[in-house]
Amino acid sequence: MNFMILTASTGGGHNRAANALKDYITTHDSDAQVDIIDAIEECSSTLNLAVVKGYKALVTLTPGLFGAIYKSSDKKSALSDTVNIIYQQCAKKMQPVIEKYKPDVIISCHPFAGAILGYMKKTYNYTIPLITIVTDFLPHRTYISEGINAYITASATAKDILADEYGIDRDHIFDY
Repeated sequence: MNFMILTASTGGGHNRAANALKDYITTHDSDAQVDIIDAIEECSSTLNLAVVKGYKALVTLTPGLFGAIYKSSDKKSALSDTVNIIYQQCAKKMQPVIEKYKPDVIISCHPFAGAILGYMKKTYNYTIPLITIVTDFLPHRTYISEGINAYITASATAKDILADEYGIDRDHIFDY
């Protein structure tokens, strides 16, 4: 089976989750092919640089501002509409990557990657199962995307939030 794991380098947690998942899969299935792709870097090295450096600067130098942006992006807003345009552009860049690797399943360890995938599934009629791993302690709107087949959370509390606050079907959420 071919797995594609999408991540991004905003902090180290998403990449660590991707690598741990790859280790788990290959340990339990020696025939599995697992490719880890940095989704934002694949879309645009300039965008990646801006996002990664911007994230690091906000978190380190102005954590209050980062918190305010994070909180405001959890609601439908002009910011979320702008980000959706970026997802659309990234989808165009990701399509040949998916065609090259031909994954049987795609797992997202970063909310941006999951949003790109959800957009792609809807736009390009992909039938590839899409799984999003909520790598934050609690879910955030950026993890939610139409077309995601399953969500994996770290707790029952996160599962409840996805279901109760974001309207995700409980049968599509798995807490581990």
